[in-house]
Amino acid sequence: MEFSILDIAQKAGVSKSTISRVINGGSVSPKTRKIVEDTMREMGYSPNYMARGLRGVHNTVVGILSLGSSMFSHPSISRRIAGILVFAAVFLLFACIAYFVVSSTTH
Repeated sequence: MEFSILDIAQKAGVSKSTISRVINGGSVSPKTRKIVEDTMREMGYSPNYMARGLRGVHNTVVGILSLGSSMFSHPSISRRIAGILVFAAVFLLFACIAYFVVSSTTH
């Protein structure tokens, strides 16, 4: 079962903001930090950093996944995409997955 910071806050007897400050390294008393960290450990909670990135106002990475190398055979495509993203101060990540079709015959 996955828990939210609200679940952790209720169990630890603190506010949701306090949980957030503990997770993000903010100002919290050592006693409260220990209570929150112990509760998180006991409940098996770990922050979902991917979800945090999705909820954020601005994500700085755009990923493009290509099956095979056909997209990268024309560098003008990559340059156009990168040219658009540079104005938004966004990093571009290209990934190419090679795949092979294997056939077998039985005699």
